[in-house]
Parts: sequence; C-alpha cells; structure tokens
Amino acid sequence: MLIVCNGAAKSGSTWLYNIVAGLVPSQPPDSVFLTNSKKHPAIRPEQLAEYIALGEFAHRDVVTKAHYGSEALRRVLLSHPDVRVLDMTRNLYDVIVSSYYDACRRDGYAGDFRSFYWFEGRALADYLLKYHRLWGDGHAQVHVTSFEGLKENFADEVRKIGAFLGRVPDPQRIASLAEGTRIDTLRRKYNDDKALPFFRKGIVGDWKNHFDDRMLADIRAIESGGLGSMDLVELGNRIRRRMHRLLPSLSPYRRPQDPGATQPNPEP
Repeated sequence: MLIVCNGAAKSGSTWLYNIVAGLVPSQPPDSVFLTNSKKHPAIRPEQLAEYIALGEFAHRDVVTKAHYGSEALRRVLLSHPDVRVLDMTRNLYDVIVSSYYDACRRDGYAGDFRSFYWFEGRALADYLLKYHRLWGDGHAQVHVTSFEGLKENFADEVRKIGAFLGRVPDPQRIASLAEGTRIDTLRRKYNDDKALPFFRKGIVGDWKNHFDDRMLADIRAIESGGLGSMDLVELGNRIRRRMHRLLPSLSPYRRPQDPGATQPNPEP
C-alpha cells in the first residue's frame, strides 16, 4: 500500500508523516522517484504517474509526504486501489500566521504580519480553500484529519487514522507515538540540520494575536466567495511581484543573513 501524507504547507503534514511512519512499518519509494528533500521521502509530481503505474507498493507498504494540490495528481493517485491519502487540515487563519513566520525565517521577509497578509496571505487563503475542497469530498481512499483534532484528542485521531489504514494501534503504541511526535522531539529530529527552520509552538488560535478587524472581514469574504479573478488588491500584487523579479531591491524578501532584513523574533 502507498500511503501519502498530504497537506498544504504549514498545516502539520510533517507531524502527520511522523505519526503514520511510526504506525506503519514501511520503506521509502525507490530513490529515482524522489525529490532532494532531506526531511522526508517525497515523490516528484512529474514522476508520480510513472511510479503509480509500476505498482511496486502493492506488495509492500510505502509512506511518503507530499503537498499534492491539483486535480490531475488526485486522479493519478486515486486511480490505483492500493493508494491511501491522508489530508491534514488546519485552521486557515493559523496557517497564514505560521506561513508568515516561515517566510521571515526561510526567505527573510522583512515586513510585519499586516503587510504579509495583504501581499501574500490573501492568495494563500484562496489556494488553501481550493486545496482542501479537492480532498474533502468523502472519497473512500481519502481520510481527512486535522491539526486541531490531533491537538485536542491525539488518541482518538490516531485510532481513526489507524482504522483507515487497517492498522488499529493499541494504547501502548498510541502512547509511544504521542511521545515520539511531540514538538520538542520533532525539533531535535529536524533541527540537527541547521539549514532547516525550526518548528513553532503550533498554538491553536494564535491568529487572534495577529489579525485586525479589516483583515478578518477580508478573509471571511474570501472564505465565502473566493478571491475572484478581478480582485483589485491581488491584481496590484501581481504587478508588484513582476516588479520584484525585475528589480529585486524592491522586494520585501531578503536573505535571512542580509543585515538589511529587519525580521521579527519568532516565538520558538
């Protein structure tokens, strides 16, 4: 069986991957199909159809992590009966906050959260809404779990994941998974490579400390009707992004080591 731990970026899919990898003894896909990620075995999107056609996972369990968000890739995955997809969801507002701090650390974003929201966050919100609609239609080969559900009742969510995969864990295994996937444990695991960013606390509801009333009204309108192809703010942002490519000095993104980048001090 091929198990794909899928989820939009900053939604907790790394946590999900570690839970599933601890729940199902498995092997990674053949390295010829993998990206260069040092963190997880991830199949290149352009090689996914070829890998699925080979069907080697019909005789052994394979666990991967991915951010597949297109209808074409969904069709490829669900065309094979031995594929299972786990989609990890998280509160939309919290994902945007997490993405902001990730942009500061990884890409040297030099602005505050408000500027990030109006420049990047709105488009991200629209993408995330479409992403989870793609996977949330109740297909028998797809199971949707959530960051908040795992935070609130880890044991129940893990039992549901196990039942979906045909690997119902006993209480001892659940306790071991809870300990092995604690945030401090994952920080130690992934931060051995100093080139990789650390995990934030992942506090549910942290968005309340970041969004103002204008942002809340805007994102609720996006949740209701989408961004729209003629959204004036986004049209202006597209022009700005083109200008940044032509004149990088105008971009709010700086390399983290650039002394000109005034980055916030994210909560560890």
